[in-house]
This record gives sequence, structure tokens and C-alpha cells, in this order.
Amino acid sequence: MRWIVWLTVLAGCDDTLFGVAKDGGTTTDPTGTTDGFCAVQQIFAADCLACHSAGARLGGLDLETDPIATLVGQPSIAYTGTLVVAGDPDASLLFHKVSGTQAGDQGGVMPPGPGLDAAGVEAIRSWIADGASAACGTTPTGTGYHPDDFASGAVHGLEAKLQVQACTTCHGADLTGGTVGVSCDSCHAEITTDWRTNCTFCHGGADGDTTGAPPENIDDTTSPIAFAPHQTHLHTGLRATLDCVECHQKPSDVLSAGHLFVDDTTAAVAEVTFLGVSQGGAWTPGGGAGNCTVYCHGDGRGTGVVTETSGPKTCTSCHAAMTSNPNQWGGMSGEHEKHLADVGATCATCHPTTTDNTTIAQPDLHLDGQPDVAITNGGTVVWDGDSCAGSCHFQAHSNERW
Repeated sequence: MRWIVWLTVLAGCDDTLFGVAKDGGTTTDPTGTTDGFCAVQQIFAADCLACHSAGARLGGLDLETDPIATLVGQPSIAYTGTLVVAGDPDASLLFHKVSGTQAGDQGGVMPPGPGLDAAGVEAIRSWIADGASAACGTTPTGTGYHPDDFASGAVHGLEAKLQVQACTTCHGADLTGGTVGVSCDSCHAEITTDWRTNCTFCHGGADGDTTGAPPENIDDTTSPIAFAPHQTHLHTGLRATLDCVECHQKPSDVLSAGHLFVDDTTAAVAEVTFLGVSQGGAWTPGGGAGNCTVYCHGDGRGTGVVTETSGPKTCTSCHAAMTSNPNQWGGMSGEHEKHLADVGATCATCHPTTTDNTTIAQPDLHLDGQPDVAITNGGTVVWDGDSCAGSCHFQAHSNERW
């Protein structure tokens, strides 16, 4: 699952996406372990999908879903020429763009920055010359094009979470092997809990938290904390315990739609949906100072706005309370002011299951969109959801509307 992260992932492309290893050197030549279309797929995964994935589609190119159908025999929508002419690299715009031999009116080299090394260019040239088919050559035998330290979870785990690498392109849609024959499960088999469904496997679980919510961010940092009130919302005593689904589209496993590799176009960002929040809501990002417009922070009659950094709340933060004055009670619904100011009723007189006047008695009845009236005045008043009948505070009620 992915929580809100104030980490900027470049919409364009940076050097780590174009064959530059973590130590500053170039990545291992992918043709060292395989050739044919498998080598080309590895190049696309490492150097191209940041801009030309199913979600990004920069220039109209999706090199993730079906690269062969996207490239072979297809005209470029940006420049003159056919992207790939099977059997003829010199007539293929793709080959000229990656080799830097494109015409002056055909844009810059691809990928931008350092471009591909000679081995990568040759892998693409050979694939086109051999007919640009889906066939692969030799079986992978080495570590691939990844840098030497890539097996470390601190390295490949972070790149996967930030979607620097599209793991599914080479390791298969279900991450069980794919064209390179290496399953993620083969290295994570020692994990006692299923890494695919255990949120804290990728999202930290700092301070004993089992939900994966910050204070450990998706990029493994803890400062500044991504949306600092996360833990307050998860462990509040003001309402029923919140689950991720209250504010986010919660995945059931690592391959759920909208999470990481499947139909996700916003790397490292947790979309806020409020699907589980009473009355819905809206989120306005603010780089650490965002705000929510939600029923939860309203006055019980509508939505209210609360900022990310506004701090802890009390009863009077959202609506009038026993410590408020009559003017504030007058802003409440119906006959609240009359009963609180003139009759001496308290919050607990009519809402004892929710509050004892100073604390929330049953959190699951608070902020649930319902008044939860259960009158305990010692009289005979009955509330039917709209009006009162019976006797209360020495006054007879006959279907008196609230």
C-alpha cells in the first residue's frame, strides 16, 4: 500500500533511469545474460519506462504493455519515419534515436542524458535486424544489467517502491519469473509472513505499527514524516479505529490495481479517495501543509476544513461543547441552545451512549453521521428520530419537533 509521500518523483527522466548505477557507474550490459527481445525488454525496463510506460505514454509510446505492437511497423506520431522496420535497423527510427544517428528534425537521442552504451545500442540493432520478433536468445545465467549491489533489499526494494524499475517487465506480470526466469519469491521465501500481502514488509512498521502507515515513509525515511497525523487517525479514541480504506484505495496485495505495477500512474503517491469516510470528503495537497474538507472535522451538520499541521483537536474544535457559551450553543441544530442554557440539560442527557460530557464513551458512535439519541432524564420522553413525546424537565411534550 502507498501512503502520501512528499517525495517528488520526476515526471521526466533522471540519470538513475538511464543505465546509471547507484555507485555512479554504468549498469551491467543486459546482453551479458540474454539477447533477442528479452535483452530489449530489459533495456526498456531500465531506461525507457519512466517516460514510456502504460501510465506515462510520453509521445504516445507505451513500451510496457506490448512493445512489439507499439513499435514494429508503426509510424512515429512526432517525427517522420517508421519506429521499427523488421529486418532493417537503418530504416528504423528507434535504432537511429538510441544510436544518436537521427536526422536534425527527428529530436534528440533517446534516452535523454547519457543515452545507451554501445552494448545496449547493439542489442536493439541486432533485435531489429533479426526480424524484431518476441523470441529470446540465451537463457539468463548472470545477475543481469543491475548494479552489483542491486540484490540488497535497501536498493532494489526502494527502486521498486518508487517505480524506478518496472519489475514486472522482466520478472513477469505476477513476479514469478517472466522472461528472466527469476521469481521475487525465490529470494523472499524466508519471510515468515507473506511479503506480497504484509504492508510493513515494504512500508516499515516503525514504532510497532502494523499498518505500514508513516512515521516510516515509503522512501524509508522518517523525517519529515509524510502526513504526520497518520498515527493519530489510526489510534484515535474519538471514533472507531480507522483503516487505510477510510482515506485510500487499499490494496489486498502488491499486485492490486492502482498499487505499484498495475494501473498506477502516480509513482510513490497514495491517492486520497475518502471512500470509507462518512459523508465523503476532499483532500488538497500542500507539501506538508495540506488540508482536508470532511464531515469528520465539521460541526455535525456539514463538512469542516482542517489543516495537516493544525494539531490535536478538542470538542470545541468542531462543535460547541458543555464548556461553550450560549452564543456558541445557538449555532447548533434545533433546540440545543434552549435545552443547554435554559433547562440545564447536558450532552449526556440525550447522547449518553456517545459521551459522558467530558470524554467519548463509545468511539464507534462518534463521527458516524448519526445523532444516536437515547434520552436519560428520568422522565418519560421518547425520541422518534424527528420529535419528542412524553414528559421532561417538568414540561409535557406532545410531538414537539426538535
